[in-house]
Amino acid sequence: MRAREGMTVLQAAREAGIEIPTLCYHEEMEPYGACRVCVVEVERGGRSRTVAPCCYPAEEGLKVRTRTPKIDRVRKTILELAAVTAGEDVGGRSGHWPTTTGRTSPASPP
Repeated sequence: MRAREGMTVLQAAREAGIEIPTLCYHEEMEPYGACRVCVVEVERGGRSRTVAPCCYPAEEGLKVRTRTPKIDRVRKTILELAAVTAGEDVGGRSGHWPTTTGRTSPASPP
């Protein structure tokens, strides 16, 4: 994938047709990576870490993984925490943890 100088990983991915989910990102606003729903794994020099691609600069030689079991778990946890924080405002479902998931809260085991 190619990126122009000054592009973020998210911008380069979108331009290449690669889907990365977002919640707080809007192309007409300055990105700040608050929600972390867009999280990806980047690898450079043999080292891997998770970053918010809406704020992370695209650079030559950077390997980006948008869907891995680890990334899926992180995104799921972020969305669960957002639902609990928002309460009934998120589709009216966060108050129904025991009936929909078998859990008493997002952090409790099934």
